[in-house]
Amino acid sequence: MPTKSKPLANQEFADDIKLWLQEQKSREILRLLMQVGARDIVAAYLEIGGFHHQHIRYLMGPTVLHRSPWADTLPNWLPEAIHRDRFESILSEHDEGLVGNLATPTEVMAYMYPATMDAPMQRDWVEVYLWAGNDVLTRHNRLPEGKTFWEHVDNSPISYHQIKNDYEQLARDIRRKVVQAAASRGIAKKQRMAQPSSDSYGDAATATGATPLLSTDRGQVLEEQIL
Repeated sequence: MPTKSKPLANQEFADDIKLWLQEQKSREILRLLMQVGARDIVAAYLEIGGFHHQHIRYLMGPTVLHRSPWADTLPNWLPEAIHRDRFESILSEHDEGLVGNLATPTEVMAYMYPATMDAPMQRDWVEVYLWAGNDVLTRHNRLPEGKTFWEHVDNSPISYHQIKNDYEQLARDIRRKVVQAAASRGIAKKQRMAQPSSDSYGDAATATGATPLLSTDRGQVLEEQIL
């Protein structure tokens, strides 16, 4: 009967997509789609392939920046870099069977960029910004040829251990805002309704008690701007 064969065909198609997504060549195709800005197509594949609704929302969510007139001066290459880095994080998390709660260093750097233009920041936050800058500009080949980031900014290298607490607080808040904004726009709504509450993922993105972006334990104001 048609009423029985259609769901069966849909399930077979979804199973085929799940297998396809496990192949490295398939992921390279998705990376190429991300490079040309087709993340809606990539998100559709991930959703059909059974990726967690939080991953779909994270991929399709907006860019979150510090609220400032300087937000308009964000380098043009950063938004697409954010999307590509989110995609890589999502693949890694999916392969490990979890949903993370941290935004990428690219998002942290982009968020803080307008804030650095507004007023001098406390040294702890400067170190977070520099650490993220080193990671992002090095990975995305945005440094002058023949120079390391630390040579370029004339600063001693900063380790992750030095900035871990502040960085992770901000990264959690950013990712939470991204996912919340995507949910409010109806992204992955159908999948969320169909997905069991006790699936194989540890849904850390909703379980974390993240600190609001509007304040930190040091009282520095960090207002968000959703793009």
